[in-house]
Amino acid sequence: MTRDRLRSSDIEHPHRGVAVSREAPASIERRAHAALLRPGPPSALSHVSGAELLGVPLPATWEGDPIHLTVAAPLRAPRGRGVLGHSMRLDSDDVRFVSIPVAAERVEPMPVLADPLLLLTLATQLRPPDLVAAIDALRFATRPLDQRGASTTRRGRGNRLGRLAEIPPRDSVGWVAAVTQLEQCRPGAPGLRKLRKAWLASEEGVRSRPESLLRLAIIGAQLPPPVVGFAVNGSGWAATPDLAWPEFGVLVEYEGDHHRTDRRQFAHDLERFDRYLDENWSPIRAVSEDLFWNPRPLLHRIAHRLSERGWKPPRRWVLRDVGACSR
Repeated sequence: MTRDRLRSSDIEHPHRGVAVSREAPASIERRAHAALLRPGPPSALSHVSGAELLGVPLPATWEGDPIHLTVAAPLRAPRGRGVLGHSMRLDSDDVRFVSIPVAAERVEPMPVLADPLLLLTLATQLRPPDLVAAIDALRFATRPLDQRGASTTRRGRGNRLGRLAEIPPRDSVGWVAAVTQLEQCRPGAPGLRKLRKAWLASEEGVRSRPESLLRLAIIGAQLPPPVVGFAVNGSGWAATPDLAWPEFGVLVEYEGDHHRTDRRQFAHDLERFDRYLDENWSPIRAVSEDLFWNPRPLLHRIAHRLSERGWKPPRRWVLRDVGACSR
């Protein structure tokens, strides 16, 4: 590229030594690619940047955050406009390359911290519920191939064309081993204790961030923990509600905006709820306002339905207040 071209109004310089077109959208893919082109030692995408690039669901407050780059210690952390640098010990298997489209018909391999090290860096940034949701998403995406089912179809915010499906399969035993190894190899690392608590609060089979947050809100309100992935079988049909209490015949389905705007999905939802009623289940709908505005009415409704179906609260039990979740 000539010097005159570099000075053109349609060219911007997000980092020293890097020139990109202003016309391209400022997506995480484009910003990450530009940051990796900076002069300096090899680095890997980490923290919320690595997670967002992979498609891990995150709160909207992290959108547009500077790109987080991590280099291997003792190298100095990268610095510059639009970049937050970090330096930490990196072993040979702590970085993996993911194929990312950066332009039309152009794919680039980008280095990203491997899980669970990526989760360890996330633990220094995210609130506990959001960290649990991130762990749930990774556990769902990395289930063994014969258990994935619809796992390559991302539901909710953070869909990055199924990139989470590129992560090698890992079952629950494998995840426990990986987290245990991380604790042994990095004792006292920032975020380690928080990650351990979030891991214990996570659940295999959770299919979306709202489902993760809803489950945590229910447990936080001191209601009975719901079952994830319980199959409801009827006459010639079957469904898997988001959360269920099989003992009491109560279930909860979270419905995002597409359930309202997609006519086919809306008709399917109506039929599915009728079928739940036919099988003597008590279905409850949850919407975004129930999570991100005021969860108390929904939690009261769940408690009432459970009580109607035979749940006996412990003595002196009260519904604990649970705050709204971060969008």
